[in-house]
Order: sequence, then structure tokens, then C-alpha cells
Amino acid sequence: MAEGETVTITLINTQRGQNIVDKVTDPSDEQLFDFALTGGPDTINQGFQLADATTPHESGAIKPGTYSVAETVPSGWVLTSAVCSDASLPDEIILDPGETVTVTFTNVQ
Repeated sequence: MAEGETVTITLINTQRGQNIVDKVTDPSDEQLFDFALTGGPDTINQGFQLADATTPHESGAIKPGTYSVAETVPSGWVLTSAVCSDASLPDEIILDPGETVTVTFTNVQ
């Protein structure tokens, strides 16, 4: 830097968001279901299991972007609904800065 020179530094902060995945079964059961949360600007790939009584899965703080949640349905169960709290589709969740989107998967035996 030379005498009299001005240097401008611009910092850009992006607020993170979060995806939460919950599992509901009818009847209530301890069966584990496999899930995958993928996508976003960092191409995350989180595999996890949930049952009706388990604590919902939290993605942690992630960058805004488009994400997908998929469930592998075990034999003897039928997926009856997969609903996002922001009306997104589970395979195309558009996560905005600071937003938390909860996806609830419901299965019937």
C-alpha cells in the first residue's frame, strides 16, 4: 500500500438456514427409516435414520440453496405424505437465508 492510497475491503455475510426432517408412522412404531438430505451450494450428503419416536434430524446451519430429502420406504410400509413447512416439494426445498424448513414424512403400515 502506498502513501495516500485507499484500499476498500468488502465482506459479504450470508445468513445460514436449516432443514429439519421428522418421521410419523401409523401405527406408532420403532421401525427405522433411511433418509438422505442432499444438495445445496456445498453439495451436502447427510444420511440418517428416523423412527416415529426419535428426535427429528436437524441439518445444522447450512447455506441457502436448493436441497432434497428422500426416504427409503421399508417393506410393509406405504409413504402417505411428505410435507414441507414452506410448501416446497421434498425433492426441491428452496432454503432462504435464515429460514428453517421442516419436512414431515408420514407412513402407514
